[in-house]
Amino acid sequence: SIISMYKEAGVPLLEICIGGDEVAEGAWEGSPACQKAMKEKGFTRISQLRSEFIRKGNAMLKERGVRMSGYNEVIENLDETALAEVLANCGRIWVWKLLDSPENASMYYEYAHRGINVLIELPSHMNCDNTRTMNYDSPGLDWAGALDDKKAFTLLPFNIGASRRFDDYGVPCDISSLPSQLPELKHPENITGVIGMLWGDNLWAYSDAFEMLFPKAYGIWERSWNAHPVWEYSIDPEDPVFNEDFIHFFSIVRQRELPYLDKIGMNYWK
Repeated sequence: SIISMYKEAGVPLLEICIGGDEVAEGAWEGSPACQKAMKEKGFTRISQLRSEFIRKGNAMLKERGVRMSGYNEVIENLDETALAEVLANCGRIWVWKLLDSPENASMYYEYAHRGINVLIELPSHMNCDNTRTMNYDSPGLDWAGALDDKKAFTLLPFNIGASRRFDDYGVPCDISSLPSQLPELKHPENITGVIGMLWGDNLWAYSDAFEMLFPKAYGIWERSWNAHPVWEYSIDPEDPVFNEDFIHFFSIVRQRELPYLDKIGMNYWK
């Protein structure tokens, strides 16, 4: 089991992420096993079965001293009993909504206000398998827009609305409106971290992973350790302070980090 693997490795197992996103539409409704379970339990709505499934999975983890984590879909549309039980044993909720509307962008801080530990996974800034440009021959996915080193550097965990300094094509855009439409972050202590992703469904070879990962990842790491840059509340995408900070940051990457990758033979985007 997962627990025994962690014990053998001598590593504490604090929480398990059960995912919960990207369930195919109609998957529950079209499943004979789901229909059978609903009949046995007297459920009339799929949401009842889903709540019971999440509640039961959470109970199994709680019995073993492990907290449950998952994407924001895990706690959406649960019945009151299931939601209360999940939140009582919740590790972190991984919020992945794009900054394409105030409703989506607000979710990060609304969960934090409810006392939920939030892990930020903003796809437009943190999915390293995103294409670097929107050109037809640029490898990677484009559903969340292009992601290069500079855009990754613009992530602002505590001022999420101002992270969108560049649009899906990497063009500087007006960021003055979205921050003002979002709720004030009154509980920053509940923003517990950020997480970069490299999904493998678009990688053809092992070496492709590192070409997609580097040097984008340096920007994500920088914002992980330095979440309050001096330009955090600037709403000018071409702010000289921002540009100067990025030039300083990337000059260090070029002088120190990329030569190291060359030394160890690491494949990265050049």
